[in-house]
Amino acid sequence: MHKKRIYIFILIAALAIGLAGAAGRLPARASSLDQARQQAEENNNKLEEYREQLRQKAIELEQLRDQMEDQKGLVDYYLVQISYLETQMTNIQQQIDISQQAIDEAEVQIADAEQQIVDAEARLAERQALLEQRVVNLYKYGEVSVLDVIFETDSFEDFLVVYDMTQRIMAQDQALLSQIEEERAIIEEHKASLETARNALVTLRHDQEDQKRDLLVKQNDYYASLEAANITLAQWEAQESEIEAMQESIGDEIRTLLANANSMLTFGGVLAWPLPSNYTYVTSEFGYRTHPIYGSTRFHAGLDIAADGGTPIYAAAEGEILFKGWQGGYGNAVIIDHGNSIVTLYGHQSAFGEFSVGDYVVQGDVIGYVGTTGDSTGNHLHFEVRVNGDPVDPYNYLNP
Repeated sequence: MHKKRIYIFILIAALAIGLAGAAGRLPARASSLDQARQQAEENNNKLEEYREQLRQKAIELEQLRDQMEDQKGLVDYYLVQISYLETQMTNIQQQIDISQQAIDEAEVQIADAEQQIVDAEARLAERQALLEQRVVNLYKYGEVSVLDVIFETDSFEDFLVVYDMTQRIMAQDQALLSQIEEERAIIEEHKASLETARNALVTLRHDQEDQKRDLLVKQNDYYASLEAANITLAQWEAQESEIEAMQESIGDEIRTLLANANSMLTFGGVLAWPLPSNYTYVTSEFGYRTHPIYGSTRFHAGLDIAADGGTPIYAAAEGEILFKGWQGGYGNAVIIDHGNSIVTLYGHQSAFGEFSVGDYVVQGDVIGYVGTTGDSTGNHLHFEVRVNGDPVDPYNYLNP
């Protein structure tokens, strides 16, 4: 125990010296040690400030992306509605065309009926003229009595023939007049029926045109809303790019600060498996994959290791806890700095271990417990290894 305390004291002293820019030797003067401690504290304060900025940017980015997803859903909704209204207007236009065709056909039939009426009236006028001529002749030459017919004929038989013929002609004229008048009445009735049907079709067409205009107004409203939604989405996409650029810039500041701090942490080159030995099944490897939630092809920056909820998670190597908290899609996460620009990340935890940011852990310490927080479809550990902030295949460092 005494040796362990001496070791810890030496480690702390060396760390303070390293953060002050020393080459690993204990300064001869006490003032140099105080200066080193002060520099180390300043560096830690800067690191914490940058980490807080990163946390805030991560929150902003997550909120912005949620808004963007909602906005994309709104854009898709407008597009669906516009397409639906377009289909409705096409159907109504087809109905308008059918109505117009029926109106045109009715107009042709009405015109034909009108011509038939004109023809019937012409025939009626002609027949009436003939009948009137006979009446005029009778008036002009006087009434023809039976005796006149008898004296004008050579025989009784001729009288019967002439008299019968005269009666037949008069009867035929009367019958033809009645027939023509009846025919004209039927045609006029048919014409009236056609006009009634035509007027109903015209009213229907007007109603259909009103419906189409209403749909066009709605569609134009959706087009206006779609344009506004796309403008908003473009603005948010620009903000997303700005936040991502800020995150990268802050990450560069952190990496530069860590490099200049000359941390005493020295990565040994090998990481231990971060779960108990009976949990080795990897459900998702490092690299591109189809995201289990979003369905799109995305880069997977680590290993997903299946394990029961509550399974302890071990530090893969000794190091300093850089982050402990909620990290967007990672859910509850812990990030450990192992020195030499190597860090590990442990995501989707259900609970954390008894460590705080800035604490040092040794390989095998319990830093948390398996869960399914964040963007996760089930209990597992998301394990990442990053070099200079960039994700690398964990198998390059894991102890075989």
